[in-house]
Parts: sequence; structure tokens; C-alpha cells
Amino acid sequence: MSVSFKHLTTYKIKKMLLKETLLIVLFICFFAMSSSSQNLTGTWEGGGQSQKHRLVVIQKGDTLIGYIYEKSIGYCTADFKGMFYPSQKRVTGEGVRFINKSLLHSLSVYSWRYSVMDSKEFLIGTLQVKGLLGGAKVAMQMSRISESVDTTAYMAKFLNQLPENAIVTQPMALPKDTVTNQIKTISPSVINDSTAIKKSKERITNTAKQISVDRGVVKFTLYDNGTYDGDTVSVIHNAQLIIFKKEVSLSPVQFSIQVNREQPVHEIIMVAENEGSIPPNTALLIIETNGKRYQLNLNASLRTNEKVVITLKE
Repeated sequence: MSVSFKHLTTYKIKKMLLKETLLIVLFICFFAMSSSSQNLTGTWEGGGQSQKHRLVVIQKGDTLIGYIYEKSIGYCTADFKGMFYPSQKRVTGEGVRFINKSLLHSLSVYSWRYSVMDSKEFLIGTLQVKGLLGGAKVAMQMSRISESVDTTAYMAKFLNQLPENAIVTQPMALPKDTVTNQIKTISPSVINDSTAIKKSKERITNTAKQISVDRGVVKFTLYDNGTYDGDTVSVIHNAQLIIFKKEVSLSPVQFSIQVNREQPVHEIIMVAENEGSIPPNTALLIIETNGKRYQLNLNASLRTNEKVVITLKE
């Protein structure tokens, strides 16, 4: 059987077109997979116009949850929620609510472009005061310094898929992670040093929470509630120093007390020995007793202490 030259040429052209089409489809699929696989989870730092910024986020799908810190004249730390659009390499976000702040600070909205230069990742864009129509946009740029993160109560809710209005000071289960496996136990024996007690008496003591518990052992776990910045604290239990100048970090310290009829009231006071590189001195205190867990965010400074009161249920 003979095949004409015309038919052979048409066959070759169709084969070439099919091959090129397959290559294009494969390229599009590869690009889409590469875009969707990009994950921004980590710690980002940078600045703009005399401001310092730090963003800590966890990415789940295209949603970003975390916190953002800003420092210029004063400081503020706010819960952050945003979206990542991989195909456009675009990130949008906003400060949801303040964790802590000084005067003259407002929540902001953010718009960034994700880019990679010399193997380094950047978020480049602007911020604008939230709710201020026509407000000036401030240029800012951050680079990823780490793929590791620490967590806040807001992030823990997101990871546990709890409603945003959940009360975090009620018993709740926190996600299991390496932090809880690195606990260093510190005996609550009395330390003979009056420095911290003297400091605590010279400062205003705010009561963060009063919790009534059943009789038994109450365990306290304390670690940094923000990016590690060298926060150092002392802890006073019923007017006696039990932890002196300990640095709180992602490897927390732990101590326990016994609540009973003979000792029905316990005052735990956190005293800031410094304010780290990001004031104020922040700590996350997890309290566990009789199968219940409480989570408190503590903020202390060189002028204020934070106190938790544990009482025996009647």
C-alpha cells in the first residue's frame, strides 16, 4: 500500500502539533503545581520609613494566620489574618486586634508582592492605617528569616478550627507540638534573693486572672508568647521567690503547686527582669489541673507585674 507525500506531510504536522500541545499542557500543570505548593509559613522581618516590622504566620490552604509587630515611635503587636494568591504572587492582610500596644498606634492593612531574589524570599509592598480612607500608604519590605514559628492564642484557635469568639481562658486543648515535649521542670523551692521581691513591690501589680480549682496539683508552664527576643522573668509564689531571672523561650520552664484546705490561696506574680528586644515582656502561661487546661497571655514591664490567683473551690 502506498502513501502519498501529501498525506505523509499532514501526518507529520499533526504529530508535531500534538507533541507541542502536550508540552504546553505539562508546563502549565507544572507551573500551577509550583505556584500552589508555595508556603509562606515562617518568620519575616524588615522595615520601611524608620519602622521595624516582624510577621509570624502559619499558612493553611491560601489562608495566613499569625501576628505582626511594628515599631517606630512606640510599638504594637496585633493578630494578623491574610490571604496568599499563588498565581499572582500577591499577599493581602490586616491587623485583626491588638495583643499589646503603646500610644499613637493603629491597626493596618497590608498589600505585598511575593518575590525571590538571589535565593532569598521577600514580601514587598505597602501598609495603610486600617479604616482611614485616603490615608497615605507606607512602603515596606520584609524577608523570610526562618521557616519556624511560635504560636499565639489566635493562631491556636485557627489550628484547632475553633470559633474566633472562643474564650481562651477556659479549658481548651492546644495542638501537640515540639514545645510541650521540651519542658524543663523547675522545683518551686524558695530562692534566697530579695531583689525580685523588692522590684515587685515597687511596681504596679495587675491581676490577669483568678481561677478556682479543685484540690490537687496545679502545673504551670511558662514560655515566650512572641518571637524569641530574650525576655527574662522572675516568679514569686505567695511572697516567696521560686524562679529568678530565667529566660522564657520556646523551651519553657515549669513548676507545680499543691492546692488544698491548708493552702487554699496561691498568688503567682510574674516580674519582668528586662523587656527583651521587643517590649513589653510577654509570656504565655499554661495552667493544668485535674484534666483542665487554661491559657493566659501575660504582659509585664519595668513598671508593672502580672498576677494570677489560684483558689480552692468551696
